[in-house]
Amino acid sequence: MVLYIVLTVLLLSLSFYELFCNPPAIRKRYLFYSISFILWIVSFLRWDVGTDWDAYLGIYEDCNYITWYEPGFIFLNRIVKNSVDEYTVLLAVLGGVLFLFQTKAIQSLSLFPLTTLFILLGTNLCNIFFVRQSVATAIILYSVIQIEQRNLWKFLLLIAVATSIHAASISFLPAYWIYHRRFTFKQIVLAFTISVVLGSAGGTFIWGGMGDMLGGIYAHKIDGYMEQGADATFNSGMDATTLYIRNIGGKLISLIVFLLLIGDRYKEKTRGMLNLFVFAIIMLPITISVSPSLGRMWTPYVQLQIFLMTYAVSSPRRLSNKMIFFTILVAMTLVRLYMKLFVDYDGEAFLPFETILKFI
Repeated sequence: MVLYIVLTVLLLSLSFYELFCNPPAIRKRYLFYSISFILWIVSFLRWDVGTDWDAYLGIYEDCNYITWYEPGFIFLNRIVKNSVDEYTVLLAVLGGVLFLFQTKAIQSLSLFPLTTLFILLGTNLCNIFFVRQSVATAIILYSVIQIEQRNLWKFLLLIAVATSIHAASISFLPAYWIYHRRFTFKQIVLAFTISVVLGSAGGTFIWGGMGDMLGGIYAHKIDGYMEQGADATFNSGMDATTLYIRNIGGKLISLIVFLLLIGDRYKEKTRGMLNLFVFAIIMLPITISVSPSLGRMWTPYVQLQIFLMTYAVSSPRRLSNKMIFFTILVAMTLVRLYMKLFVDYDGEAFLPFETILKFI
């Protein structure tokens, strides 16, 4: 518990310092890189803590015989297994990939990198407890820079690399064409309505057909998610209906916050990221209604909120209003952190925090 208290106090203090004390850019960059480095160290020193720990350790132990996981992920497992044979080294390699791309993405896309790390603490514990999708999502977030610069081939290369680690990363492929489009309110409402209807009436048929069409690892994964069904429990303590409301309701609230708080001077800058965030909200009903796990494919789109939040909190010109918005941000982040630590997975996934040093 000490780790989470220290991280929370440290990142909250640095966020306040960044937003209200106007520190020099070089100092902010130094602090941001230093904290990111520390988070990387913590990410691979952990031991027997985090979601799917046993499953990933099992994959590592049997990686020379496994052929049904993504090739890039298995390749990294085999390289470490057949050279040093230390699982901590594999965590360091995967964490290195994640924090390299995450750091570059945050530095380029966020107005306030330190504040973004604080927000990320609430949304995903700064990715200390990464899984395959976390690593792939970091690469995908970096690909948004290529979308902004209209570098199609670099974008496609990054999607290919991310997909080799987590197959669901291919769902980000439409982002390149969605990002620069202009959508009307009526188009968005109509698309969301259609998604809800299709999810209720024919989601299973749609995704079943998609799996048959794509074949291979996609057919296997989609079939597996569909077998779980929409009534599958989440974290052994949350049924599908509750998850549906929490996911979609939470995203809609976040969207309202962005639309109301992001100032006019940032509207054009954030339009692309808002497009992608809205796209995820539209697609969630047609996936979660089939299986809660299937909705995870939109995680990279949703993760863009860590950048949008910084534009929202930076928008007020008056100090008093900016302080109010910052207070709202802090409250939202702390609530999310509480849910991660004490509600999700029955409060057992991240507590207590243990490191490899305990076993040396």
